[in-house]
Amino acid sequence: MIPITSNSTSHAERLTLRGGVQGFGIRPAIARLALELQLNGTVRNEMRGVVVVLEGKTSDIQTFRLRFQHALAAIVSPVEIECETTIAQGHRGFTILPSQIDGSLRTAVPVDLRICDACLAEMRDPANRRFEYAFTSCTDCGPRYSVLRDMPYDRERTSMDRFTMCDACFAEYTSPFDRRFHSQSNCCSECGPKIWFSSGNLISESRDAITLAVDSILSGGILALKGLGGYQLLCDATNEDAVHRLRLRKQRRTKPLAVMVRSIEQASELTSLSRTEQRAFISPAGPIVLLECCADTDLAESIHPRIKTVGLMLPTTALHARLLDRCDRPLVVTSGNLEGDPIVYRNEDAEHPLSEVAGGFLHHDRDIVRPIDDSVVRCMGEKIVTIRAARGLTPMAFDLRTDASLLAVGGHQKVSLAVSNGGQSILGPHIGDLASNDYRLRFDQQAKELQSLYGCQPSEIVHDMHPDYFSTRWAKTSETTCQAIQHHHAHIVSGMLENGWMDCEVLGIAMDGTGWGNNDIIQGGEILLSTTKDFEHIGSLRAFSLLGGEAAIHEPYRIAIALLHASVDCDLDEVTDVCGLRDGHLSFDPSLLKLSRWSPLTTSAGRLFDGVASIGLGDIRPNFEGECAMQWEAMCDRDEQGAYPFVVVRSDLKVSSLSPGFAGERGGVRGPNCQATRPLTPSPSPRSTGERGARNVVRKPFSGHIEIDWRPMIRALYEDRKRGVHTSKIAMRFHRGLAIAITEVIELFPDFRVVLSGGVFQNRFLVELVDSYTAKLSREIGWCSKIPPNDGGLSIGQLAIAAARRRTSSHPTPSSRRRVSACV
Repeated sequence: MIPITSNSTSHAERLTLRGGVQGFGIRPAIARLALELQLNGTVRNEMRGVVVVLEGKTSDIQTFRLRFQHALAAIVSPVEIECETTIAQGHRGFTILPSQIDGSLRTAVPVDLRICDACLAEMRDPANRRFEYAFTSCTDCGPRYSVLRDMPYDRERTSMDRFTMCDACFAEYTSPFDRRFHSQSNCCSECGPKIWFSSGNLISESRDAITLAVDSILSGGILALKGLGGYQLLCDATNEDAVHRLRLRKQRRTKPLAVMVRSIEQASELTSLSRTEQRAFISPAGPIVLLECCADTDLAESIHPRIKTVGLMLPTTALHARLLDRCDRPLVVTSGNLEGDPIVYRNEDAEHPLSEVAGGFLHHDRDIVRPIDDSVVRCMGEKIVTIRAARGLTPMAFDLRTDASLLAVGGHQKVSLAVSNGGQSILGPHIGDLASNDYRLRFDQQAKELQSLYGCQPSEIVHDMHPDYFSTRWAKTSETTCQAIQHHHAHIVSGMLENGWMDCEVLGIAMDGTGWGNNDIIQGGEILLSTTKDFEHIGSLRAFSLLGGEAAIHEPYRIAIALLHASVDCDLDEVTDVCGLRDGHLSFDPSLLKLSRWSPLTTSAGRLFDGVASIGLGDIRPNFEGECAMQWEAMCDRDEQGAYPFVVVRSDLKVSSLSPGFAGERGGVRGPNCQATRPLTPSPSPRSTGERGARNVVRKPFSGHIEIDWRPMIRALYEDRKRGVHTSKIAMRFHRGLAIAITEVIELFPDFRVVLSGGVFQNRFLVELVDSYTAKLSREIGWCSKIPPNDGGLSIGQLAIAAARRRTSSHPTPSSRRRVSACV
């Protein structure tokens, strides 16, 4: 209890804080402010949130609310504060009470945060008692979700419970004036976790362990380090041989590797950071930020082969910072696993799978309860877009309440889970692709753990419509009722949820690699009119053949041939020669075209990118999902103003391209078969009056079908290829043309808000082009940014759809309690 000088206790209020209010030093902050204002009362964690009881003068309590609400905005994400008058109990002083663990969880689970600047300064200060201590943390940083066994978030429910604080640490923990007041991960070298180095029969502890680890890295070796959420593989990012060896051993041929740097100043030597990128880079979440690398750096070329972007991050823990300080160079820091397997996180499991990769291991004895990868973000314009939602960002809570507990299981790639216990809905951490048995076991493990953590016994499991996804089969083998959700509807609703448009009907454009549709076509470039409950499919990209079926995904030259065959009237030998599709080991068999009648059709924008990249770059064979599109984006010449012509067709009505034509090498020549016509402005669709985009009446079904025809684009691109136009110009003209086509579709529906989602919208050039074109239209465009636009956001979209379909028409009786929102 914190003693407070007696005050006139004429008034009492109870405040209930819901949202991300545990694990950020909220209770200590409340206690300090109450002490300053001489208010009596209590604060404690409960399953519903943080509950505060204040007794004192009415004016002082009002001051407390105003000042604390303002302070919240700088600490956590949006918080709901519920205020109610209560009866004064005559509290003397202010007390942080033990947590209450009854009931279902109504507050957000705290996320892991990278080491803060204050802790880094202490760790680097020889005069500080935490000098070079690898587990330095405070209320502003350190492990939370990864060490958490159960909620509420208290030390005894984390893996820190085995470490009893020494007198010095306990004094910090109990002092309201200390930065570590009620810091659940508080410890030091006298009482906290320890590290040790292992290599064969050599085991060394403490500072010798760091020395041996540093020597291993500087001599070109590979180190396996137990990080915040699991093991990581480290090597010298400036040593080409070491990076190449890491790739071979990890079996990761070309997928980019993340690089950790000591500071933002060191990052600035490798890339030019915009203000938005700086904000993402130094954020407490500490994600990997995808940045455009400078042309001349000391980084090994094989860190990001044939791609201009590099993923940079700051030290996650003091242990990482110590290694960076001693090595004095950037380090590759990638997940501790073989490609296709989940991250390793237990000491006893690490050395067997990773012994063929790493020559040394840096272990520690703080258990990781919940493994979690590093988050990945990319800045597009002024938006920070989540590519992989994991450490520092998840579990991600949404104010989406349901009448029952639900579990949504996502798709097949970039899988994450979403749960609702009735009081709150959660997007769980990134798991991965469910191709391997180990990932499927991790999927099953996380499903059970999330249900347990949030007190969720699902009455319904929501899954993708694709019958062959493991997640679909897993759901159907349970004894719980299941509901299938169309892939692209889930993408669009995830964007509606993020933008607060759950009660609207929107125009949704979903572009990705693969989605199971409602017909025999593999979808991936779809146009929908969508509500949260249902959708109307109104258009797509023009369909094309996947020659050889799934083989076309791994051999995109098959897609290139199909696109060219459908668009260009010339000899096949000429096509393959011009486009370099006979280079190297490839000898294209013309008889493959005979397979087209039996090959599946697709409207996939992702496959269109693959095929066009193959036409532009020759015979490329992707080693990971999205590699062709990433290489094609990397080729773009941002100064190129030309655009290839796509034709947007509504039923039998052709809509002109907004582009004045692509600027050819001979000066402003339009693409072949593309005639300039007057832009069409159609009559608005029937809609209700009121707020823009809101739908309160039944809309007449859309008449007709929209098709985005890529054949004029292919013809123009092919002509440029024959004339030897530089690939960088070709790549940019393609991106600009697709952005214009998307804008044309948006213009056809002036009365609708617009949601753009799907993995294709991870492409920075495409997003920024669409953003610039639609800005001129004064339209409300909803992007997925907090929620990943790729399949990592599918599950929360599935959950939102299931919740909307279950929602009854009855409304709860309005509460007499006052609600205040902390706008963050």
